[in-house]
Amino acid sequence: MFIKSYRMIAAMPTILSIGLFNRYGVIREVWLDGAKGEGEKDMEYFFDDWFSYIHQLQPQAVIFSDAGPDVRWVGDEAGPAATTCWSVFNTSAAKIGGTNTKYSQGGDPFGHNWVPAECDVSIRPGWFWHPSEAPKSAKTLLDIYYKSVGRNCLFLLNVPPNSSGLISDEDVKVLQEFNELRTSIFSNNLAKNSSISASSARQGIIDSEFDSMNVLEEGIYSYWAPEENQLDWILYLDLQDSVTFNVLQVQGPIQMGQWHDGGV
Repeated sequence: MFIKSYRMIAAMPTILSIGLFNRYGVIREVWLDGAKGEGEKDMEYFFDDWFSYIHQLQPQAVIFSDAGPDVRWVGDEAGPAATTCWSVFNTSAAKIGGTNTKYSQGGDPFGHNWVPAECDVSIRPGWFWHPSEAPKSAKTLLDIYYKSVGRNCLFLLNVPPNSSGLISDEDVKVLQEFNELRTSIFSNNLAKNSSISASSARQGIIDSEFDSMNVLEEGIYSYWAPEENQLDWILYLDLQDSVTFNVLQVQGPIQMGQWHDGGV
């Protein structure tokens, strides 16, 4: 029955209702690779019908491909996004299996669809485990992290199982080192005791809604904003004491849209 349903997928997505989509609980992402072997014949795919059916069965799932509709491929498998990467995108200018990679890498500041980019990269040279290959170092993963998450993207790291069906010890060691690096860098907020002010603040429903002090609070619902339609503004931070740092984390309330920070 499973094989028969698979053969019917181009005409009717029966396969989607079996097993994976209704027997494994909540699915967060459905990943469509978009690639097929060289010389394969052209076929008509009913993507819109499949997308609708997936969202019906798994309403919390986002669908990934190089054309969305919910999450888009960044355009390469190395990890980094473009220096400025917009979440907005025009799905009408994209096609599964045939989207311009430069367009994917940077997005479109004038796009009409909210389709954030995802950077997919393997911890190893390829997508599968081979005993002759070694994983990337923790510092390399950190660099990819800065150039993916730090550029407004999702970071999908492939960690393949070995021939025993387990994650290899050397891969686990790298992941632990990567986690320790990130924790050591971001766990200490050097600005938490700063005094802060701004050249202006937007008027909100409550007086403190857009106050400059909000930038020191954790969470996506605490933020500062300058007066509306103001292109030039200044945020002043007095760190009290001399400090040394080489990483600056700047975030915006993405639920209110995206602003241009000049990239990383």
